[in-house]
Amino acid sequence: ARAIRPFMADAVPGWCDACISLCDASGKELSYVDDFHLKADPVLIRQISKDGEYVVTIRDILYRGRGNFVYRLKIGALPYITHVFPLGAARGSTARIELNGVNLPKKTLELAIAADSPPVQEIQVHRDGIMSNKATFAVHDAPEVREAEPNDSLKEAARVSVPTLVNGRIDKPGDVDYFVFHTKASQKLVLEV
Repeated sequence: ARAIRPFMADAVPGWCDACISLCDASGKELSYVDDFHLKADPVLIRQISKDGEYVVTIRDILYRGRGNFVYRLKIGALPYITHVFPLGAARGSTARIELNGVNLPKKTLELAIAADSPPVQEIQVHRDGIMSNKATFAVHDAPEVREAEPNDSLKEAARVSVPTLVNGRIDKPGDVDYFVFHTKASQKLVLEV
């Protein structure tokens, strides 16, 4: 809904705020979602445990309605990328990208990044002739490293040279990643996550 029609000036709030619920044939709610990974449009992923009829309900979260609160609903064992790792790669390189999601045809993807590639690319895969959603992938010119364990303490800090881009992940609750680098007193550094 919001990805197709993001804003309506005369609605308060100015958009359809859709939610989805999935119920079994008796009306028992099995799953509910009102957004997905900081995106306003809901995506409901559910493994079905038994054959039967199911009911999906779509509505505005505030129960509002109007003719331009439009949506498109896809239902099925569709390929869906929830996230990728790393989040980016350098121009002129080949990136090995880990695909995460459901019903994906493979777990990794080799992506050649052209020297003149734009700063943002979209990654899609297809399975049985159906295209997945798009996952955003950053492209840059700076040197790049991947975070590697152990680096959970100052004593184990990974040494990096600046400027650099680090692709990392917080693997488990309590995980901390340390990096150490050398810089000059006159430099104004930007550290951005």
